[in-house]
Amino acid sequence: MRDVNKVTLIGRISTDISTADLNEWKTKVVNFSVATNRSFKNSKWEKVDEAEFTRCVAFWKLAEIISTKLKKSSKVYVEGRLRTRSYEDKEGVKRYVTEVVVNDVTFC
Repeated sequence: MRDVNKVTLIGRISTDISTADLNEWKTKVVNFSVATNRSFKNSKWEKVDEAEFTRCVAFWKLAEIISTKLKKSSKVYVEGRLRTRSYEDKEGVKRYVTEVVVNDVTFC
């Protein structure tokens, strides 16, 4: 059986979309977060609302489309895969980031 790394999100863009050009690859990249909400009843039968914010990144033509068509608070359907990467911050500490690499987006 094959492994599967697939993420599906339906929510609202919760940040301004940041764009950058990667000159070494001659491509565009966009970064944004998607907020998804859920409600449930806790052990005291009280309604609890919870929000999850997921970092997303898109490249190439899809990045161009996202940067021109979407904005903060836009409702979206996002499909992609999880990726964890590392980087060093200004103090030299190694940090890890998990994000969704977007391969399809639908504007709701």
